Amino acid sequence: MPQGNQVSHAELEDVYIASHPTRHMILKVLQSAEPNRLYVQKITDQLETKGLSVDRKIVAYHLSTLLEHDFVKGELELKNPPKGNTVAVKYFSLKEKGKKILSLITIK
Repeated sequence: MPQGNQVSHAELEDVYIASHPTRHMILKVLQSAEPNRLYVQKITDQLETKGLSVDRKIVAYHLSTLLEHDFVKGELELKNPPKGNTVAVKYFSLKEKGKKILSLITIK
């Protein structure tokens, strides 16, 4: 167990994962949306307004990495649009671990 200012391997891995520029921006977008949850296309749109043009599939890939490392939570819901069939939509929100890592990392 780390003592003093020592950092564990898991903590270093968390910083490495969250420091990727796209993942870091996704975390910041989710933080600014709180308490609301966002789906992939909304996150993609928010990234674009911040000057980061990323394909929706790339955003989905990075969200899966953030989910795997417990930075974000994903919840499936069924949506009934006025016209068309019911669809499943996955909404994402920031978890406490994501909030904590954002407080530790500053990327300019």
